[in-house]
Amino acid sequence: MKLRVLIVVCVLLGACQNRTGSAVPTGTDTVSFPNVQLFLENQFKEIDSLGVTLMAYKLHDTTPIGVAEARQMIAVFLNTQDASGQYTRAVFPDSVHHRTIISFEADSVPLNRVDVFLDSGTNIIRQLYLQHTRQSGDSSIRQQLIWKTGQEFTLITTVDKDQNTADFHKQRVVWKRP
Repeated sequence: MKLRVLIVVCVLLGACQNRTGSAVPTGTDTVSFPNVQLFLENQFKEIDSLGVTLMAYKLHDTTPIGVAEARQMIAVFLNTQDASGQYTRAVFPDSVHHRTIISFEADSVPLNRVDVFLDSGTNIIRQLYLQHTRQSGDSSIRQQLIWKTGQEFTLITTVDKDQNTADFHKQRVVWKRP
């Protein structure tokens, strides 16, 4: 498992190289978007291979779900073909939590924010934060995914229908070994 995560970290960091070839920048840069889709797909493969039970928590309901249903919940983050725009990258060392946060932001693409939380000692991805924004008719839809490696994910959806009303939905999926 650690080997898989380390490979994914290498793929993500390799995809994030700047023009000078350094994998982890010391400031901000404009770079191409990293491959978080591959990371999420590998996480689902690992969940599937472990035979864990996925539990979906919604408002007042807890339901066991399958990997296919969990994938469907976050499909917008798994289909990021249009994420080829330029992102601004910033690196934030966090010595209190022993991690480094690599943040990517862009206004020109639907997947407009990605934060990668790396363990400072191992460079293993501990968490991802993804934000996807799109228009649907007269509504603005913002979806946020918080993915905790090997544990859970939370999907927050906010639909702004006009300037005065918004619908808010939060779903959490947790997996544990049987």
